[in-house]
Amino acid sequence: MSARSLVNRLLPFDPLPRATIRSRLIALVLAIALPLLAFAGFLIHSNAAQSRRVAEFSALAIARDVAGATDEFLDASAKVLPRLAGRTRFTDKGHIECDPLLPEFHAVLPRIVNIIVVDREGTLVCSAIPFPGGRFESAANEPWFKATLKERRSFLSPPRIGKISGKWISSFTYPIFDTTGEPRGVMTLAIDLVKFEPVMRALALPPGAIAGIIDEHGTVVARSIDAEKWIGGRIGVPMSQVIAPDAPTGQVQTAGLDGVERFHALVRIPQTSWIAYAGIPAGPLAQQERQSRLALYAATVLVLLAAGALALALGRRITLPMRAMADVARAVAAGNTGRRAPVVGPIEIREVATEFNHMIEVRQQSESHLRELATRLRTLSRRLIEVEEAERRAINRELHDRIGQNLAVLNLNLEIVRGQLPADVSADVNTRLADARGLLERTVAHVRDVMSDLRPAALDEYGLDAALGIYVEAFSARTGVAVIYGAEPVAPRLPMMMETALFRIAQGALVNVAKHAHAQHVELTLVATPDRVVLTVSDDGIGFASEAAGEAHAHWGLATMRERAEAIGAVIRIESAPHEGTRVTVDVPRPAL
Repeated sequence: MSARSLVNRLLPFDPLPRATIRSRLIALVLAIALPLLAFAGFLIHSNAAQSRRVAEFSALAIARDVAGATDEFLDASAKVLPRLAGRTRFTDKGHIECDPLLPEFHAVLPRIVNIIVVDREGTLVCSAIPFPGGRFESAANEPWFKATLKERRSFLSPPRIGKISGKWISSFTYPIFDTTGEPRGVMTLAIDLVKFEPVMRALALPPGAIAGIIDEHGTVVARSIDAEKWIGGRIGVPMSQVIAPDAPTGQVQTAGLDGVERFHALVRIPQTSWIAYAGIPAGPLAQQERQSRLALYAATVLVLLAAGALALALGRRITLPMRAMADVARAVAAGNTGRRAPVVGPIEIREVATEFNHMIEVRQQSESHLRELATRLRTLSRRLIEVEEAERRAINRELHDRIGQNLAVLNLNLEIVRGQLPADVSADVNTRLADARGLLERTVAHVRDVMSDLRPAALDEYGLDAALGIYVEAFSARTGVAVIYGAEPVAPRLPMMMETALFRIAQGALVNVAKHAHAQHVELTLVATPDRVVLTVSDDGIGFASEAAGEAHAHWGLATMRERAEAIGAVIRIESAPHEGTRVTVDVPRPAL
């Protein structure tokens, strides 16, 4: 079906079959004029009756915005606290240790006055900001402290004046659990209530309107105007008369703390005892209605005049530059970043075209910068790996040259002593001598294992496939996990850095299997082709959620494996699912000879 026939089917009747675009635009303006004027009259007459409902609705919308913004902030704080509390470490005697990074966490939280940790006796353990004179009154009798330990969950305290800052604060608390799941203390974020003021001012409040937060007792927690003056004050109306205990919202017309009569809307903030409120002045509503009437008439006239006068003039000047920018956007999306949009047409479109061209230039610079950073990171990663391996070799040599030789001499001396013992020496002496030699032999075996883990000699002398085979055999003997090893000779050998990286990745994967997988069988394969080498380690263990593999803080071993793979230009894939095992695949291209 052609485009013309499709248009004819959609628009079978055309009242202006010979009209130009200009004529159609003028006809459109005229067709809109009468309904628009009639609609304007309807709005004017209905506006007076609806003014109160509009004010109430506006107040309710603002209160909900305040409640939503506050809920987001408190939810973010509630997520930060468990992470900070989870960093807590305990001494050998079970006492809480102070986190040395606590002041740094406090520095990146602009609305937090302080972060403190107290033990379950209410005694201060540490504070991001020192208390004046180093004095801290025990928190044992504080309601927030008791509630946090009793309910074993986060708790938001009523507003109070902070002992360090002297400002109104409210504390967000969370229990600190030990390894047995018992609460051993409380971590507290002291929220500066004055810092809520920028959030309030960011709201689009009508003239004379006000927004804020109060608690269940009517105490002001935050206020959009003069926050420092009003925070901590109390409104004169009991909350039970404004909002029912089980109601999420409430509305009332009353005078505020400043004596101005307003329509107030209140919204409960979820999971807290706080209530967000907003007030729209009642007095100016009539005046605003009159102003709205005049503005509506004027806007209607201006829209009609502007539409008739500018529709045709702007139509062509708008569509042509926009089409040109669309063509350039498609070219840039296809990878041709050398194209630029013509800077023509009305000023707004010229500004858009200029910014569009600037965006393309920034993209080119960003791509170049990212490529440079990627190159530098790869270089740094390679250098770090080289330094690490050099240190491993040095430690290996030290173990071999010093400890290994000493142990060998010690074994020889024990053998000499055993040979020189008289025949009538007691059985106890022979037993002790045999025990000493057995302990020495086990120590020698342990040292050899450590030397093999640090830098297996087979990797330097015989290559990757041989080193992996020796390591797999030792791993199975040490852990009891059966490993099926299949490898093809890698000839010619890869560069030493590539062999080292692949060996370390395989070593890391097997260590993860031993520590976390609870696997019974592991399969390790090394496939070499003329173009690439593929290393695969798969197990039948408990597995994990695959999306968690990218969280470096939860899987440092996986992150290290990724870094080693990136350093040699390899692609690593980690596939896993709960109770379905894990599969690690490393694909690295051979370097050009």
